[in-house]
Amino acid sequence: MYKNAVYIHMVWPTYKRLEFLNEEALQICLNALKLIAKEKNIRLLEVNGSVDHIHCLFALGPQDSLAKIAFWLKGRSSRILNQMYYEEGEFKWARNYYARSVSFSELSTVQEYIRNQALNHKL
Repeated sequence: MYKNAVYIHMVWPTYKRLEFLNEEALQICLNALKLIAKEKNIRLLEVNGSVDHIHCLFALGPQDSLAKIAFWLKGRSSRILNQMYYEEGEFKWARNYYARSVSFSELSTVQEYIRNQALNHKL
């Protein structure tokens, strides 16, 4: 899909795994993440989530920093959620995140897994 890229599956939870992301909040969050990715030239392949976490699949280029991408996606999305849905400061992500590389042969499987979060978590 992208030349000279490492594909990353990143997952991060809400603070204390609290179920902050109801259907409306999740949609705001997903739209925000897509906007942030576009603004920061993050090559986002798939994004979805559940009530207490988000999954992203993106291509990490040679000049990209995993830590910066996590900082932008988590930081900006929490600000947007607090501005548009929650009282200021009420919503926050946990500090941690999980990230692993995904081989080209795994891409479609991981994309399908992310796309089907509602089924995976029986929402």
